[in-house]
Amino acid sequence: MLHRFLELWDNLQLIQRPFPWREFKWNLGIGFGFYLLLVIVDLPWMMDTEDKYMDWLMDIRANSDNIPSLKDKDIPPFVFLDIDNKTFQAWNEPLFTPRERLEYLIRAAATGKARMIVVDIDVSQPTSKTLEKSSLSLEKKLLKDYPQEKLLKDYLEDYVAQCRQTQDKSRCPPIVFARAFSTSEKTEHVLAPRIGFLEEVVTNGAPYLYWGSVHFYQSEDLVVRRWKLWQPACLNNKPQVVPSIELLAMGIFQENCSVEKIQKELDSFKPTNCHDKDSVPELERLQVCGITISTEPRDLNQRIMYSMIWKEESQGETTSRHSVTTETGEDILQVFSAKPFAYEINKNSPVSLEELTGSIVVIGGSYDDGRDIHLTPVGFMPGVLIVINAIHSILQYNVIELLLTWWQNFLLITVLIVIVSFCLTRFCFIIGFSLASLIIIILMFVFVLQWLNYGMWLNFVLPLIVIEIFQTVRELTQECKKPNQPAN
Repeated sequence: MLHRFLELWDNLQLIQRPFPWREFKWNLGIGFGFYLLLVIVDLPWMMDTEDKYMDWLMDIRANSDNIPSLKDKDIPPFVFLDIDNKTFQAWNEPLFTPRERLEYLIRAAATGKARMIVVDIDVSQPTSKTLEKSSLSLEKKLLKDYPQEKLLKDYLEDYVAQCRQTQDKSRCPPIVFARAFSTSEKTEHVLAPRIGFLEEVVTNGAPYLYWGSVHFYQSEDLVVRRWKLWQPACLNNKPQVVPSIELLAMGIFQENCSVEKIQKELDSFKPTNCHDKDSVPELERLQVCGITISTEPRDLNQRIMYSMIWKEESQGETTSRHSVTTETGEDILQVFSAKPFAYEINKNSPVSLEELTGSIVVIGGSYDDGRDIHLTPVGFMPGVLIVINAIHSILQYNVIELLLTWWQNFLLITVLIVIVSFCLTRFCFIIGFSLASLIIIILMFVFVLQWLNYGMWLNFVLPLIVIEIFQTVRELTQECKKPNQPAN
């Protein structure tokens, strides 16, 4: 049996004897040559390949309950008050979210002592009918014609006034409204904020009311991988910069940071001219609150670390659709149907506000007619859940950064190229290629997935690309030769 196995081993040409040093040096030269070429030349398909591998690992991570504990950085859990299909149908399928319902949802979150309230709903349009144009001068007319809007505006004005007088700031969580944008004839090259009935009260309501952008970069394959941390705009022909909701959350919760500091740093990105498409300053980096963020849309810094996935299954008649937990068993996300919260809360209410206490409460919709479902690296999800993942990502990790410096990465690549060259030289190409790929994938997968939990990325895509190039070159230049068979 042993004799037949050794005979089969030789026939398969698994090992070449003696060790061909010349071929080994040739393989090293090919490896380092293509490595230097790939480093010097910035090829778009390399970024696409890296994105796909990171998507794959992020999907594995998000489905493994391997989310770090919230206590490590004192991050609040999230509660999503979801305007789902049942809620939407119970409200007679309105064209816009009824403002009296929205008022009750905000009131419930504030009464429940949430730490922050996010309203991911366009409040720039009146609910009864749509006007052709809307401006600040029409605000009084809007409030006169639409009593729902007036009730919500009055509530927010009273909210700000009471918060400025009270000593108990736990009853005054900051409320961030999603800022809607559009283009206009006057500012066709720069987005203009849509003006609605809440313009004045929100603009003047800081530090209790804010506008925040919910724009994200969408890749060519329609996957939302990266955030857009600020949005240059022009309001009444005046340049401004609207920070994203996740950037506002960092200013609210992170130590040694504030919304004022963030806004001051973002002033550098104001358009210089509202009529010029090239008027937005091109700066390479944004330094704010102790972190450095690249402004390149495809940079690693721009990636959102998705930790929470969207589950479609319902849990019977309970108000909670699903929840997501951390590795220590904490609830990081709870999703509740918005319907029972959209009424006056009293002793006879079917819901308790204790679930909202100390949380970041996000109000938004997943109902089908809203058409706010997007493709992400961890599957399809409502836009509001993308906002939640972005807020958690910036609070937990700030930005994704490379684990190794350039010289450390060079040493790692050198070791891997030596391993690949040895395997391809010592073994038949098919076996050597498979063995080298397996070694790199196992080593990288274990370390990359572990460090990804800390917001660090170890780029293992380049070694895999070099291996693929090795395969192509070897297939074009030579075939595997039998042991002791002289070369022609």
